[in-house]
Amino acid sequence: MRFLGLSLAVAFLSSLIAASPDLPLDCANGNATKTCQEPLGAVTTVVPASFYVAKLPCPDCLINDRTRNSGYTEGENDLLFNISRSRNRNYVLLNGKQIFPTLATSPHPPIIFTAQVAPNYTRANLDDSIACSEEVCRNFGGRCWCIEPSLGGVLLDYDYSVKLLESDSKTPVEKWEVTFDALGDPVVAFNRSDQLMLRITVEGYKTMFETLRVEASLFEPAKSVFEMKYDLKIASVELVKRSHTFPSRGPRTVWAKVRHFFGSDIVGENGHIVYHDAEWDAYGQYGTLKNEFGKIVHDWPWDIVFIVIGSVLGGALVLYAIYRLALLVMQQRELARWDGMDAVWERLREERSDEDEGDGLLEEGYRDYADDDTLYGYTDEVIANKPLPAKPLPEKPLPAIPLIDA
Repeated sequence: MRFLGLSLAVAFLSSLIAASPDLPLDCANGNATKTCQEPLGAVTTVVPASFYVAKLPCPDCLINDRTRNSGYTEGENDLLFNISRSRNRNYVLLNGKQIFPTLATSPHPPIIFTAQVAPNYTRANLDDSIACSEEVCRNFGGRCWCIEPSLGGVLLDYDYSVKLLESDSKTPVEKWEVTFDALGDPVVAFNRSDQLMLRITVEGYKTMFETLRVEASLFEPAKSVFEMKYDLKIASVELVKRSHTFPSRGPRTVWAKVRHFFGSDIVGENGHIVYHDAEWDAYGQYGTLKNEFGKIVHDWPWDIVFIVIGSVLGGALVLYAIYRLALLVMQQRELARWDGMDAVWERLREERSDEDEGDGLLEEGYRDYADDDTLYGYTDEVIANKPLPAKPLPEKPLPAIPLIDA
C-alpha cells in the first residue's frame, strides 16, 4: 500500500532515479528468493561508485505511532540513507541533497529528511520502493512517499564535515572524507555514544572544463576559459564511531557574538558545520544580520507600510495645497483693498484739482519766467568764478599827479 507522506519526504528516492537511470531491480515485484528476503546490511551497494544505501541503527529515535495519543512510541528502528552521485558526476548527494564538494549554507544548510525502517528491512523492500518512486502520484508534485514498510521519518539535526585526505600534484586523483552524524530531530537528541555515523570517501579525477567568458566590452569577442573540475566517484561508504561530543554551550564572548552576528561562525575548520533546525529559519540563522534583513524584506507588511507612507505624503501635499490656497486668497484680498485705495486717492486728487481752480490760486498776471524766458530764480547751473587769463594783464600807468597851484 502506497503512503503519501510529508512534503519534505517525497523526494527521498526520486532524485536517485535521475542520477542512476539504470538501477538493478532484480528483487522488485514480490521476488521471494532468499537473497531478496534477507535484511539489508549496514551498507548496500546498489550501483558501484554511484549509488549506496546505508541503514543506520538509531537507539534514541522515537517512532511516529498514530494509534497513540502522544504520537510517539519507542521501538527498534533504523535510519535509511541513500548516497548517490549526480548524473554529471560533479556532486555527491545524501537523500537527494548536495553534500559535496560543498554544503550550501545560504540561506540555510540543506534540510535532510530520512525514513525510519525496521531492522529487518530487506532488499526486496528496497527495490519495491525504488520502483514505486518511478511512478507518478497525484499529490506532492507528482512524487510519492514510497519507503515501504515504513515506521515514519525524521527531520534531522546533524554534524557535517569534509576534509582532504590525499592530494598529489603529480597525479590527477584527489581523495576526500565526508562525515555525517545524525544528532537528533525536533523531539529528541540522539546523544548516545554507541550510535554510529556515516563516513563517505570520495575520489575525484581532475578534468579541464572549457567555458566561454564574455568580456565587459561589447566590441570584444568571447574568450575561452579553462576551469578545473572533478569527475567524482564514491569510493566507499562506512558506518564508524561518531565524533560529535555534544559539548555544553557556555556564554558567548563579545567577539563570538560579533562573529555570530555576521555569520562567520557557521563553517568551522575542515568545513565543519553543526546544524540544529531550531536555530534556523528560511532567512538564515537566528541572531544574524542575514536573518534580520530577510525578516525586514520578506515578513514586514510592506503593503501596509506603503499605504501609510502614501497617506502621509498625500496628507502633506493636501496641507501644502491648502496653505498655498490660503496665501493666494489673502494676497487677492490685499490687492482688492489696494485697488479700492487707488480709486479713493484718484477721487481726492480730482476734488483737490477742482478746488484749486475754483479758488484762483493760479492768476493770469503771475509768471514764473521773464519775457526772455530767462530763469532768474532757481537754476541747476553751478555758479563758478570766471577763469583767470593765461597771461597777466598789463599794468596800467598810474595817472599823473595833478599839480596844485599854490
